[in-house]
Amino acid sequence: PGESLSQTIATAAGTRYSFSFWLGLHSGGKTPSYSFQANWDGGVLLSMNSATDASKADFDYRQFSYTVTATSASTTISFTNVNVPFSWTLDDVDVTALPVTTVPEIGTIGSAAVGGLLGLAALRRRRS
Repeated sequence: PGESLSQTIATAAGTRYSFSFWLGLHSGGKTPSYSFQANWDGGVLLSMNSATDASKADFDYRQFSYTVTATSASTTISFTNVNVPFSWTLDDVDVTALPVTTVPEIGTIGSAAVGGLLGLAALRRRRS
């Protein structure tokens, strides 16, 4: 049987977000057959399945964290799983806007450097 969980949240287009959650996988000692997906706005961030990820069978809570960018004023996050005969544990889903960082333009850095050098040259001339 498959299950899905989704929620549409308010976001700002172009804003970067930290999207994280904790996930555990427990088979109870049985041979697992599973698939799991975590999606941000329709894009797959995490995809696991027993056919290709046998090493990921049975694991305690593990945090998965991604940096994502919103493309509109609302974003849907979703989780989909198929698990036979065991269970996933999903907890502490968090979406946090990241601070905007600005990088000075090359022209600004160059102007500041030239201005600083001219100021040093003027000081040297006065002292001479």
